[in-house]
Amino acid sequence: MQRRVNWLFGGVYGTLLASGLLAGSYNPDYPTPLTDAMWIAITMATTVIGRGYAQHVSMHTAETGMFWGHLGRKVTDGWPLFVACLPTVALALVSGTTHWAEGFYTLIGLGMNVVLLFGWGIAAARTGGHNWRETLGIGCGNATLGAFIMLISAVIK
Repeated sequence: MQRRVNWLFGGVYGTLLASGLLAGSYNPDYPTPLTDAMWIAITMATTVIGRGYAQHVSMHTAETGMFWGHLGRKVTDGWPLFVACLPTVALALVSGTTHWAEGFYTLIGLGMNVVLLFGWGIAAARTGGHNWRETLGIGCGNATLGAFIMLISAVIK
């Protein structure tokens, strides 16, 4: 069960972070989808490493095992967080190599991530034992939260 929870957490959080990074990188005067792809991937990788290190520092005791082994486990536990950003990175790479307009690829990416967040909400709700009515509500709430975070990221920029 813990592995599934980690996978769901990483999927939702990673998709939200990738969405915020994509929304925040939008610049119609200077389209940079290839740079965006690199920026999102590097930011997500450092997030995974930083999250794992912070968990290690806050949780490591003599009983949790070897220092480096525990650190490695905590960092590698974050792989779903990084994997969740890969659809956004792939879209940016395709956009950059096929020369899509910046606004078009950003809009497609944000829409794709709202759909992914809906799916993550569905998966989390079903894993949690919710009925289908509750599941659809949770999926819609997850997608709405994602859209709200993307809107805030775009407005702040």
